[in-house]
Amino acid sequence: MMLFNIKIHVSSYVNYVFLHRMDATLREITSLVKEVNPEARRKGTYFDFSLVFPDMRSPGYRMREIGTTCSGQRGADDSKTLAQARYYSV
Repeated sequence: MMLFNIKIHVSSYVNYVFLHRMDATLREITSLVKEVNPEARRKGTYFDFSLVFPDMRSPGYRMREIGTTCSGQRGADDSKTLAQARYYSV
């Protein structure tokens, strides 16, 4: 099982965002988070996206960063999709 972790550079974290499309972009996911988290709506808020998955060699988990977006600014990772990041849901 692979989890999707979003870290927001404000005082809170978003634990779960339910996605139904593999072609969702990081910018679209950013918009979803901003709908449910008022603190994340401020311009200049950074969103770091990571995949979290079990480590098969030892107990615990591994994390792989897949991109960053910024509220109110365009960035290189905005159009990256979950499929391009090799995300899959179980």
